[in-house]
Amino acid sequence: MNQFSEGSLPGRSDATQTDPVRRTRYEELVRDTIRELYSNARYWEFFKGFNEESVHDFITEYASKKAWYLLNGERLLLKKEKEHFRFRELAEKCFWEIQQKKLFNLQAEWRAGLIELPGVEVTRDFLCWEKAIATCPFLDPVTPNELSFYMDYLESGMQSDKNWFYNWQDYDTYRHAENCPEAIPAWYRYYDSKFGTDYLMMLPDKKGEEEKLYIREWRKQNSSNPEAELHEEELLTGPGPNLYVNYETLDFFISTFESRNLKDYFLAAELKPEDATNDAELQDALRILSRAGKNVTLPKAADWREAIITGAAQYKTRRIMANLPFVYDEYLFRLKNGIAQRPTDEDQTYQEYVAFTTLYRHQVSEGKKIADQK
Repeated sequence: MNQFSEGSLPGRSDATQTDPVRRTRYEELVRDTIRELYSNARYWEFFKGFNEESVHDFITEYASKKAWYLLNGERLLLKKEKEHFRFRELAEKCFWEIQQKKLFNLQAEWRAGLIELPGVEVTRDFLCWEKAIATCPFLDPVTPNELSFYMDYLESGMQSDKNWFYNWQDYDTYRHAENCPEAIPAWYRYYDSKFGTDYLMMLPDKKGEEEKLYIREWRKQNSSNPEAELHEEELLTGPGPNLYVNYETLDFFISTFESRNLKDYFLAAELKPEDATNDAELQDALRILSRAGKNVTLPKAADWREAIITGAAQYKTRRIMANLPFVYDEYLFRLKNGIAQRPTDEDQTYQEYVAFTTLYRHQVSEGKKIADQK
């Protein structure tokens, strides 16, 4: 067990500052995209073959994705062109995984109606706090024991990166991952196996089900709204497979219906599933080893690729573990002195998530009013 000196952890950093102009633009893009997808007949033939409920979900999720691509595409292209690798940054990302698991456990309890959390009104609020995890106001500070336990996880051999397409607070995916447990982050599985917290996924999702009911009521009310120009009878023709927001669907949809610029932004923002494994895994391992700055002993393996990938992963883990104590020291220093935590890449997307959640919260609220009147 790794040990770190105990210390008092007073104070919290200020909440992420808002950017009203950026948020307003994000909301406009989301609204415009939703209106376009519902009212323009060029999309209908594509939507007709899918389950109606999933099409509604796809439209709202896609609107959020498109707005994010348009607002962040140029920055992502520059970042892609200027690739860099720093173990300190990796250690910081790993450090915040501790808080992500604590937030996810609270989400499960909140959805079951066991607890209330300040400022949390809808399920999508958790996706917002995921993007601003360092400033989440209802999470207790990371303790030395928690960091020590996370270091044990890194040493366990069970560590692996989270699936790139899912969020840390992706409750619906993880709750229904019986046939694909690998979709659940390895850190979550390790934590649950040690503390028996996997029971949280068996708790009822009372608030999530209520929201779905209210959203359905809101859609019924707005489907006949002339301003929205919805044509659901022509748009949808009955049962079919669910329409998911995954790489393949986004690639086809954007290639078919969107501009070349958005396609470029999409390709800069998202990795192909096969690029996240196979050859990309080998290339990433070679990149790590080539920048090691010293000799790295590779483990014995039947295949040279496996030796390189495993050796690079072990080296990467050692470097992350070497940096984590310094990350934690800085974290404690900032807490004790009331200094905001270092910004992360996710902080830049927080405002977009807040803007989208504002729209979603409005739909839930209006849907609840409709349901209460029945």
